[in-house]
Amino acid sequence: MAEGTEVGVDPTPPELRALGQEYVRAMRDSDSVFTPGRAIWAPANALELQAAFHDQPDHGGRTFAAKLEGQLAGTSDGELQLFAELWFASLAPLTDYTPSTKRSLIQGVLNKMATPVDLPPVVLEALPKSAVKGGLAFKARRPIQLTLLIRLAVAITSMGREERREALSEPRRWRSVLDSVLDPKEPAQRRALSWLLFPDYFVPVVSTQHRTAIRGAFTDLLDGSEVDEDDELFRVRDELNRRGAGSSFYEEPIIDRWDPERRISGVPISADQLSARTEYKTRGYVVASAAIDLIPEGRWSTFSDIAELAGLIPGQVGGYVSNVEHTAGHRVIKVGGTTYGNDGQLALEAEGVEFSERGVADPTKRISKEDLREQLGAAGLLPTVGRRAWLVRGSSVNGKDLVPLWRQEGWISLAASNLREVSAGLTRDELKPIVDEDYAHASYSVKGEKLDEFHFFLTRMEPGHLITTVDQGRLYVGTLVGEARYQRSMEGDSNLVRDVEWAGDEGIDYADLPAELAAKLKVQRDVVDLTQLYDTLEGLLETETENVPPPAVEKVELKPATAELALALHVPQAWLQECIDLLNDRPQLVFYGPPGTGKTYLAQEIAKHVAGENYRLVQFHPAYSYEDFFEGYRPEEGGGFALKPGPLRKIVDSAREHPRDAHVLIIDEINRGNLAKVFGELYFLLEYRKENVELLYGARDFNLPENVFIIGTMNTADRSIALVDAAMRRRFAFLPLHPSEEPTNGILRSWLAQEGYPARVADLHDELNRRIDDADFKIGPSYFMRPAVHRDGGLERTWRTSILPLLEEHHFGELTGQQVRARYGLDAVVAAVDRRKADLAEDVDASANPHRG
Repeated sequence: MAEGTEVGVDPTPPELRALGQEYVRAMRDSDSVFTPGRAIWAPANALELQAAFHDQPDHGGRTFAAKLEGQLAGTSDGELQLFAELWFASLAPLTDYTPSTKRSLIQGVLNKMATPVDLPPVVLEALPKSAVKGGLAFKARRPIQLTLLIRLAVAITSMGREERREALSEPRRWRSVLDSVLDPKEPAQRRALSWLLFPDYFVPVVSTQHRTAIRGAFTDLLDGSEVDEDDELFRVRDELNRRGAGSSFYEEPIIDRWDPERRISGVPISADQLSARTEYKTRGYVVASAAIDLIPEGRWSTFSDIAELAGLIPGQVGGYVSNVEHTAGHRVIKVGGTTYGNDGQLALEAEGVEFSERGVADPTKRISKEDLREQLGAAGLLPTVGRRAWLVRGSSVNGKDLVPLWRQEGWISLAASNLREVSAGLTRDELKPIVDEDYAHASYSVKGEKLDEFHFFLTRMEPGHLITTVDQGRLYVGTLVGEARYQRSMEGDSNLVRDVEWAGDEGIDYADLPAELAAKLKVQRDVVDLTQLYDTLEGLLETETENVPPPAVEKVELKPATAELALALHVPQAWLQECIDLLNDRPQLVFYGPPGTGKTYLAQEIAKHVAGENYRLVQFHPAYSYEDFFEGYRPEEGGGFALKPGPLRKIVDSAREHPRDAHVLIIDEINRGNLAKVFGELYFLLEYRKENVELLYGARDFNLPENVFIIGTMNTADRSIALVDAAMRRRFAFLPLHPSEEPTNGILRSWLAQEGYPARVADLHDELNRRIDDADFKIGPSYFMRPAVHRDGGLERTWRTSILPLLEEHHFGELTGQQVRARYGLDAVVAAVDRRKADLAEDVDASANPHRG
């Protein structure tokens, strides 16, 4: 490609070409880029800068800016200017920083000088231009990249004049100088600087992964004469130019050769490309991708917000960000404002986001979910929702209950006591500076809430939408009519007003409301979007309009026990019905008893009977946590972490999608987990299903649907029921399963009869348990309910390998193994049963022949 040609693949912007030539001149002549004629690229400046920055690293927990302030303190103007010129050599080609950020960073260094200098035209003209996609490294690894540049400056300035001229005369000789600086490696920084200085040879592709993919995709353009990777990429670009194959490595059609699925390039992926990938067929991923791209430099959002906008769960968004390269991917962080690993925090700090000592991002830099929603809607990426429903609170406005007046006169209002006169239909961007100014005294969170409420009221609410309000334990429903208007009230309690046609006069008692609606009405905000419950509210509106009683709240009633189920499980039907009745009354039940009593089996069979396939089983253990049970962050195969749902979250999501179907979660060995740790804030919901809690890893309020039932099992050989805390006792019903009590005491005999086996094993089982004093260590029937037990030698083997070890452990320190075998061994139990039968036979014989002998 001829020098100076600005066409073809990734042509060099003339302004960056001119800047690169200035850097070559300054290095070659020991001069300066910012102040030509001044010896800034001089050995003394480079060596002193190395001593100040490289030789005194700051490994503390402070931000890059704070560390840099300390490292550059006391340095001369010449050192400061050299540092600024080196840093700008790194920043200038990058697409990763806005022009204003680049200028601010460099000007911040120059302002430390005793005699600051102005940026020259060649720099100012280059600021808006960019060509290199640097990626996360140019934000997270700035100190190391700058160390490389300072060491390179030392190497160049230590050369003689002719040596410098030769080193900077052509690209291959420049590479030799660059390679002589062994550490730090920082290959991306080396490639970006090489391109700036020699753009006609080096390509503006700095990612090792991208370069490897390009070379692999275009091997047909190489002839084997290339000496290294740079030579190969030069040849590829040259050949693509000769064929007129495209304008950029990062644009179609060239990118379609080396990153057809847009997995690694960071180039925005189209909706069609995303949907074509099996794992991302759901349209929500298209919305999530667009939302991430909308987060600007210096702002951040959360996995939860993106998930809610896209109709996904946070773990799905996390997995997507980990697997698909996004230039803004690092701007999506945890709901608490913390990042995964140090690189994410460093990258955001490089964009101007400050972090607290605990690693929490500045909350004022968080982009609102509603801001993203409005932008996505404007782009046509969100479905148009014609039917919406809203809750507007008015029962306590500056100490007044406005709801009776609203209903009497047909309107709703927001106080907006500090808001200037505004018109309906304002966008969030138009409304935000107004709210920021009029509520300057308020915290950022209050301003955010006000912005949401005012935008909902002024713009997103439309005539025909359903409106609800609550007062004195009753819900009132109406229909919005007309546009919003500003109507300053004398007492400042109703400045924004909208007209409503209220239905009925009586309202609906809270007790008659579905649980999910009742829970949503408890969200403590002045305006709440209730669109998810539109159908429910529309039904209530019809009952109010027609003046008929509200529909009965549909509560999932579990299928009653059947004779067939009782026969299959070998337990009384009445006992099974009691289990189901307990679940209907209190949707948490625990079966407790010794090992082998069929607790888990019965739990599974009852779950299948009442819920079909809508059940899950999880087993607790001492290391089990909230993150395992409900949701938590887990490592991804490709690196990073994603919020993944646990069994409870999965079954709750399914229950919400199918509200008329029962869903059962079986928790095996429930007493082996730390319940307070595992359930966290969800423990409260076991008792209060109609209430909301704020989740640990999510900003949304959460409640436990009434169609979710929990059956736990508890092995009393591990922990006595008496040791269960009062909180758990209050939340669960408990049913014992002891071998000597109904229904367990009849299971084995019933099973033996059904399978055609002799009842003798049941006799041996009964005799064994008579010999065990501790009820929690009696032996359950399950040990003997396997066909293998009833084959030759099977009973002896089961007794020796399963029964006796349990009893030896129980009597550890009390009885020797020989004593345990003498008391509980099969021979001893058989002899006792035979003796008992013989005695019984004698008693029967004596009764039949009273005068005998």
